[in-house]
Amino acid sequence: MLQALFKQKLKEAFRDSTFEPSEDSKTSSVFGLLQYLPAQTMWDLLRQSCSDYSSLGEISGELQDIQFWTRWSAKGDDISNLRDVEPDVFCEFENFDLIVEAKKDDQTGQYEQQWINEISAYMNEYADNKKALIFIAFGGNKTFESKKIYIKGREYFVHLASWQNLLNAIDNHKKKCSILEQKRILSDIIRAFEKHNFFCLEWLENLGEFYKNNISNINIDSKIILKLWQSH
Repeated sequence: MLQALFKQKLKEAFRDSTFEPSEDSKTSSVFGLLQYLPAQTMWDLLRQSCSDYSSLGEISGELQDIQFWTRWSAKGDDISNLRDVEPDVFCEFENFDLIVEAKKDDQTGQYEQQWINEISAYMNEYADNKKALIFIAFGGNKTFESKKIYIKGREYFVHLASWQNLLNAIDNHKKKCSILEQKRILSDIIRAFEKHNFFCLEWLENLGEFYKNNISNINIDSKIILKLWQSH
């Protein structure tokens, strides 16, 4: 969350000494910690967050730089009514550049014009860059099939990802990981998700046992079911 603090993005997150989860606090908390993992591990987790990731390169190379809410020039006909463009996260990996546009939840919020704005602004800033550009729209998607958009006749893919997929990938990696330093980082990311009302989900094969053990407590009250799920 330090990145959101540095960029003065936390005014919506703290009101009357009570933490109110926001889009920016979530982005900063999760990606601010992901950057401390080995670059390849970070990229593997981000890839797994996309339902359709077969076309994404597997090898990232080192993470050379990461920027939060950087400001890019909005010049150009493709960018709509803006003085500048502010992608949520911009990563410069050794083998490609990555733009992340993040929304607070997994249901709604992403829209095509914002993707066009950010890719166009990236081209303003990095016109001479020969690396491939990857764009991931995190959260706010109604479907998870990759989208094609066209800017100045050139085709770009927008890969759609969910926060829940990322959390599940992190939880699974933590269970397999034997490196204590990484496990501590992964644990903190999971706790950051919990502060933003996202929780690890058990896979379907484990639900039967959970239901059998808790059947006497389960009723139609969804709040009770949620509490049981979160405490499992």
